[in-house]
Amino acid sequence: MLDDSNAQHIDNYRLGHELGRGGMAVVYEATDANLGRRVALKLLHEHIAGHPEYRDRLAREARAVAKLKHPNVLQIYACSPPNAERGYIVAELIEGPTLARFVEERGFRLPIVVAMLAQALAEGLAHAHEHHVVHRDIKPENVMIDRAGVPKITDFGLARLLDVQKVTLTGALLGSPAHMAPEVIEGEASTEQSDLFALGTTLYFALTGRLPFEGRNPAVVLNAILHGQYPDPQGHQPALDDELAELIRGLLMRDPADRPTSAASFAAACRAYLRTHDVEDAHADLRSFFQDPDAYERSMLPRLVHHYAQGARDALHEGRATHVLRKASVLQALAPEHPALDEVLAGLRRRQEARRLWIAVGAVGLALGAMITLALALQATGSRSEGPLGPSAQEQQESPPRTPASETPPTSTTSVVTASQTLLTDALHRASVRALTQSALDAVDASVAMSLRAALPPPPRPGLALPRTLPQRPPLEPLGQPGPLDLPASDASLPPGRVRLRVWPPAAEVLVAGERLGVAGELVDDLVLPPGSYLIVARIAELDASVQRTIAVQPGGELDVRITVPWPPASLFVDTNREVIVLVDGEMMGRGNERILVPIRTPEPERRVRVSVLPEGTFGSRIDRVVTVRTGAETRVDAP
Repeated sequence: MLDDSNAQHIDNYRLGHELGRGGMAVVYEATDANLGRRVALKLLHEHIAGHPEYRDRLAREARAVAKLKHPNVLQIYACSPPNAERGYIVAELIEGPTLARFVEERGFRLPIVVAMLAQALAEGLAHAHEHHVVHRDIKPENVMIDRAGVPKITDFGLARLLDVQKVTLTGALLGSPAHMAPEVIEGEASTEQSDLFALGTTLYFALTGRLPFEGRNPAVVLNAILHGQYPDPQGHQPALDDELAELIRGLLMRDPADRPTSAASFAAACRAYLRTHDVEDAHADLRSFFQDPDAYERSMLPRLVHHYAQGARDALHEGRATHVLRKASVLQALAPEHPALDEVLAGLRRRQEARRLWIAVGAVGLALGAMITLALALQATGSRSEGPLGPSAQEQQESPPRTPASETPPTSTTSVVTASQTLLTDALHRASVRALTQSALDAVDASVAMSLRAALPPPPRPGLALPRTLPQRPPLEPLGQPGPLDLPASDASLPPGRVRLRVWPPAAEVLVAGERLGVAGELVDDLVLPPGSYLIVARIAELDASVQRTIAVQPGGELDVRITVPWPPASLFVDTNREVIVLVDGEMMGRGNERILVPIRTPEPERRVRVSVLPEGTFGSRIDRVVTVRTGAETRVDAP
């Protein structure tokens, strides 16, 4: 048998250093002695490829994959002959990171770049599917980025080879559990639709830095996939707009029939999305990005900011409140201080106030018409009762004695006025309720509710969430932090105050006086509150993060309250066995000789930091790493 540790040649290939290994094979850099070119040689493990009946199938699979010639598919050059001692596959050598490594070390800060990646990978898959080749194991580890910045799908056919050998989840995984389509888990054969599902999990990872389906063990992961339970990507990536998020959700549909009809159709949808952002050549842009990510993002960011700012203004001009909120949410994630934010939100507020005013005016007109009609009707009734010459003799005999003028009871005219005032009050009340309801329906979009469904409980009374006039009462203590507040007695004669509440991030849940208003992204109108003190709570349940603020509302006063819910710190662990000093972005953050915990505060869900480990003694050398830390998560750096 061939020993991996001392192997020098396999047929006409001279092996170089090991590039990596996994449950299926060991990958070496090698040189083709006949052609003099460098290649990647994947030497399958003996327990997989050592059986004679397996060699024929390996050759057939390699020949099928070798037909694929596409810029986004790894090129297969050759495979082992039927009489080879060990099975192997020879492919083009990619000198670049896997997508998994790129996301872990750097990631995509602009979701539009992931849309470009999605188009490229979908086009590669479409080419394979046209040749009746199903990948069966699409995942971030099986996508590589070459030196030119071109993503390539690798390892076509190997999952099929494992399937033949009946490898189970207790050994090398039959595919990767976190990327397996529901129908495959249920025992059906892998198809083009299951490749699309795995493409969806891969793109979700590229967008958010985490997998959609996670758990303590494979059984938990597979159960989550079968039930379609995953956090909405917009909750992890605020700069992700609804259109791209919907493309990703489409790939992750539980029923294969609900996913895109083909990889080609999904690639076309990605191209259409990118054209709306003035990206005509996604492949060229993607190469520019991978060659210098920071420079590309600096050049692309102003274009995106202009796109979403103009989109919010256009939606405001067209009176589409939900679209204003969607565009403004993405704009705030990209450029929190952009002047268009205040501009469009103020314009939206003015439109809604004008709309309610016209509804109220219409209600007043209806009430006045009803009042006049009722007065005329009562007057006509009174005239018929008295007759042309006044009351009859019988009526005069039966009528009680008249009271003095000072004690005269309300006449029919007074009754008409009283009844009309009651009617007017009821009409105004109904009109205000209709205005509130319509305002809330405009402000709360179905896609926003969908994106928060997994993380936040549903509102208790949808449709009347905003704006809200709250009763004056002692606040509840939803988080058990402060004691009860002493509120002044309610005085109906005092005018209410207005509170402009701006909470970041948009997914934060907002409570006032213990009553849930909804999430921050839904808050458009000012709060109208009776004078008094109120406890405001903004929280993100899934991150266990919250902020509390007590405000005092003055009669007829206005307050501008801004609340930012801080992300919990990221935990950076540096493992070492010597005395070292740890620097993060040039600032000393800790020292020790074992495991060193460095908490990192960040205003965003993730942050890229430079970690430097300096030995305190004479021995050892400095270690510098660039890592991506995520809020509420642990990141480890090994510094032996």
